[in-house]
Amino acid sequence: MNQYKNYTLAQCDRRLAEYVEAIRSGKMTFWQKFTCEKCWQRIQIDEPNKLFVVGHCQHCNHVTDLTVTGCNYSIMVSA
Repeated sequence: MNQYKNYTLAQCDRRLAEYVEAIRSGKMTFWQKFTCEKCWQRIQIDEPNKLFVVGHCQHCNHVTDLTVTGCNYSIMVSA
């Protein structure tokens, strides 16, 4: 089983707040990701630039409470 690094929602929110102008201007995009607490698949949420408190796993149909398990994000920076 892979071990992924998850952070609290508050930690992710604080970190992403540092880039709010780049996000608003379209120079940076982020996608929230999390580990399903049932099947352990790593899931990236399709809707960009938004943090969610729950995540739905398309593999096993489980809903994970991200306020409990934490999450992370991936970013794309545009020139």
